[in-house]
Amino acid sequence: WLKSFGAQALASAGGPAAPRGLPMATSAVSKLLQITPATSEEVEKFISDNRRWIDDGVAAELRGMNAMDQRRVVSGGTIVSCRDASGVIRSRVRQAKEKEALLQGIHASQATETAPTGVGDRVAVIMQGGGGKLSRPATQEEVDSFIGSNKRWLSEEAEEILRVMSPVDQKRVIAAGTMSGCRDPVAVVQTRAKKAREMEVEFEQLTRGKQEKVNEPPVPVPKFSAEVGAAYIFAKPEEVKREESRFAPPPGKGPSEDGGSKVGGLLVGEVKGVGGVVEIMRAKYGCSRGQRLTVIGETNGLLQFAGGKTVPKNHEGTGYRWVLRSEEEGAAKPEPRESEAPSQAASEPASKPQEAAKPQEAAKPQEAAKPREATKAREPTKPLEKIAVHLKVSRPPSGAPASKPREEEPKPQEKTASDAKAKDKGRSTKRASRSRSPSSPRDRKGKEKKKKKQG
Repeated sequence: WLKSFGAQALASAGGPAAPRGLPMATSAVSKLLQITPATSEEVEKFISDNRRWIDDGVAAELRGMNAMDQRRVVSGGTIVSCRDASGVIRSRVRQAKEKEALLQGIHASQATETAPTGVGDRVAVIMQGGGGKLSRPATQEEVDSFIGSNKRWLSEEAEEILRVMSPVDQKRVIAAGTMSGCRDPVAVVQTRAKKAREMEVEFEQLTRGKQEKVNEPPVPVPKFSAEVGAAYIFAKPEEVKREESRFAPPPGKGPSEDGGSKVGGLLVGEVKGVGGVVEIMRAKYGCSRGQRLTVIGETNGLLQFAGGKTVPKNHEGTGYRWVLRSEEEGAAKPEPRESEAPSQAASEPASKPQEAAKPQEAAKPQEAAKPREATKAREPTKPLEKIAVHLKVSRPPSGAPASKPREEEPKPQEKTASDAKAKDKGRSTKRASRSRSPSSPRDRKGKEKKKKKQG
């Protein structure tokens, strides 16, 4: 948009040829910032001229903009070979607004006759292009020399923006060095001035100390009615049971004073929870086996003891157990009195012989039964052979011819003895025949094997 009507405003204000020593008039700046809204005819002509690149969606978006943004888009000229017409339109509007913001800060340091006193005022002046402690205005010779040395990289639009800037912003751009190799000189010029202003603002805040406090509205104080206040103050406290308490006993109280006590010299508790007593079942958790500890705190998953020791709750029964007074007193046996002790000691020796005699009496019938069983085992059984002989020799019935008695068969023991003798004789004859017969190859091999084994 500077190309379309910015040159005329620059010429009326003195333009590039005007001496830089003279301040630019405020009316010239206002003329430069005056933007006439675009008409519907101009918008439609712009759409028809760029119909090749603008589709129906982009055209509807352009028609939906306000007249000032439409002027910013139309002043950018025709769209040539673009792939994203919608992005080009939005980029033109954004860049035009940034340029307008830069022009609004021209000669802001000369707008006020007196220097600002507050940090907020100084920051506002710097952000509008005014000078701070670290900046000084650039001369016309410095600007011309910078443009001449960077003529290859500066476009006409970037050169116009640089000349329109305030002398302080011009000094900020020149102080950043040469612009060789830059592809977008307009963006480089604007970014240099912006970053320099931000650094000066940060320096101002550091040198001035803390930022000025913002006046915050007072916080409303809540007001209670008389009924609510009385109900809060005179509320009846609720009783909390010991097993539901989540607080340890007072520091001055010991376990015995706070319901805990000792049974048989060992610590016991009254409840399961805070104030109770647990016994460690194995050497773990930094404790020894059988050690009893008082619970002073409790979380969702841990029991807490003095000295920073803890035990997981889910280890109950395996790692620890609760020690209650009722269980310990029931398990403890009553001790005998002093008067009953001698009588018990006297009765114990008398009862010992009686107890010793009982097993002896019970053992006597068992010993008597043992010889009987032994005699039964020693008695020989009647041989079946005699019974068989008796049946064979029995008389025949009357009228039948008398038969000769059969000869007694040899006993099985005798048969076995005779058979064994015959077998031994047969073996001896075989051995003799083997020894007499010439040795076979098999016998030789067997003898050699025996010799090797014996050796």
